[in-house]
Amino acid sequence: MPSNSELLFTFHLEIGLSIHENQRALQRKNVFGIPGIFISGIVWLVAGLTCFFLTENTAIAVLFVGGMAIYPLSALICHRQVSQESTESKNPLDLLALESTALLFAGLFLAYIGRAQSPGYFFNTMLVVIGVRYLVFQTVYGLKHYWVLGLLLIYTGLALFIFQNTWLPSAALAGAAIEIGTSAYMWFTLKEMVQFE
Repeated sequence: MPSNSELLFTFHLEIGLSIHENQRALQRKNVFGIPGIFISGIVWLVAGLTCFFLTENTAIAVLFVGGMAIYPLSALICHRQVSQESTESKNPLDLLALESTALLFAGLFLAYIGRAQSPGYFFNTMLVVIGVRYLVFQTVYGLKHYWVLGLLLIYTGLALFIFQNTWLPSAALAGAAIEIGTSAYMWFTLKEMVQFE
């Protein structure tokens, strides 16, 4: 009969393998999350340009509506481009990614009500909030890229706060540059691991 330590080791090994397998499944299904990062970067870009040419309120609406479109658009891209494995089992890491959207809605609310405090408050706050959410994606996909991406967004947002940046489009354009650049880097370094149709 195996000892308690052996049973505990086996349990930890099985849990570790299960998490790794679920991560690999999501990597294949969602192309490492790259389409979502790229589309998010485009949304930031459009919001920044809207803020520059129109008004902050319009740019906020663009960020909100565009943000709601990120998941369905990225899912459509992944479904059309990548061979999907049929499976009956639910991936618990999918649920973790879904649950993390609560951060976005909470952050959106706080950013909106606090935007009267200073110019750029809304977009600076959203950079930090979205960066925090990307940290969770390291667990979802098992990729350290998401730690780097998340920290870049967080520190950029905090830096804009600290230096009291007053040019409204700067945070949105910085978010666009970081996300589009990260998605391009991930695509060129990870694309060979994706199974296309």
